[in-house]
Amino acid sequence: MSNISVKFCGMKTVEDARYAISLGVFYIGFIVNVPGSKGSVAKKDFFDIARKLKKDGTEAKIVAVTADMPKEALQELSASEFVDVLQLHGKESPEICAELAKKKEVWKAINVSDGGARKRALSFRESASRILLDTGNAEQKASGTSGAFDAFAIFAALNAQGIPLVLSGGLDAQNIATYLERLHPEIIDVSRGIESSPGEKSREKMREFMEKVYRVSG
Repeated sequence: MSNISVKFCGMKTVEDARYAISLGVFYIGFIVNVPGSKGSVAKKDFFDIARKLKKDGTEAKIVAVTADMPKEALQELSASEFVDVLQLHGKESPEICAELAKKKEVWKAINVSDGGARKRALSFRESASRILLDTGNAEQKASGTSGAFDAFAIFAALNAQGIPLVLSGGLDAQNIATYLERLHPEIIDVSRGIESSPGEKSREKMREFMEKVYRVSG
């Protein structure tokens, strides 16, 4: 795929994760210990699935998605050989991100519906490897209830300032071509757009999404 990596988020089973990898998905995201999220998995189950995927010899990256997780638990994730990326959706500070980044790649989610989104994103320039653009607060995002947003203006502005980004928020097989053609993102992140119902992944929608991405990106 031409310079585009795809992340499927909210995975809950090793079977769905393996299917995603077979489609060419490079980042496999798991929502870990987020109360109220239909896509969340317990930390123990996450480690069990991640261990199996790594045993497969996959080159796909395992992403642990959290929101205001206690520092000790974050440190456990950052120390794990089964975790490649930490994706933070809460009120984590640049200092916490910098500490975690000593061991793992860190993505920090920014709520673009906040008027100070650009300034906040810039405050993580030195501590986060990438900024993930989305809408809704941490609880809404982690629970899968945040909405789509007009990402074009803020994405272009941050991209012009050299901020590495992840495009997320309301993506699906019907609109992904527009986002790819207009924004040319390096990484795209989809969750609800590949679900048959909240928290339940659809193999058909996963395949359809990747087919659209391949078709556009060539």
